[in-house]
Amino acid sequence: MKVTYRRNEIEPIQRRAALRCVSAYRTVSTNSVYILVRMPAIDLFIEERAEVYQAINEGQDKKRSSTGEERGARKSLIEKWRERLPLAEEGE
Repeated sequence: MKVTYRRNEIEPIQRRAALRCVSAYRTVSTNSVYILVRMPAIDLFIEERAEVYQAINEGQDKKRSSTGEERGARKSLIEKWRERLPLAEEGE
């Protein structure tokens, strides 16, 4: 998700899926739809998965459960999402 044009390709697909999940009109803002679906933006979700993957593969015991890493990454994702929402422009 560091490459902007890739993010620009994926975001409309996620938005369309979210709109269909809640049966919303296309005029509903992106952030509103994501909140209704309870789905963070795709770039935040990818960052979370990358954190979990790195935590598991940094030499930790691979047999050990990754539940702790997943919880920490999920908390981080939620905090980033909460920080991003007030900064969104109206109609976004």
